[in-house]
Amino acid sequence: TENDEKEHSNNNNQNKTETVMSHLASATLAGVLQMVVRTALMGVVSVLLSRYTILTIVTLAMLVFLSTRIYSALNVAAKGANVKLNLLSLKDVGVPLLIAVGVFSMFRGRRFVM
Repeated sequence: TENDEKEHSNNNNQNKTETVMSHLASATLAGVLQMVVRTALMGVVSVLLSRYTILTIVTLAMLVFLSTRIYSALNVAAKGANVKLNLLSLKDVGVPLLIAVGVFSMFRGRRFVM
């Protein structure tokens, strides 16, 4: 019975090690994939969206629309909880607007160079 207990203990330790290693591998893979996807999306934005005027206008309109939807959702949530909106809670509204400013800057930069 002592040998069975030692075997069971060794199997438990190996399972814990495998679990930690699998979590570490998953986190590393997720980080690498996020970097690849973000780099690819930035390439698409800088090459395609800022090159053509109609795509830039559509992108800016969608980002402004997204920002207004986030603002209205925050307003509804704040009224339901009787909480006043402050600058910290409104930072989610500013993120799409800052992205829109970046896209517009890339668009205007291409126009000055060409």
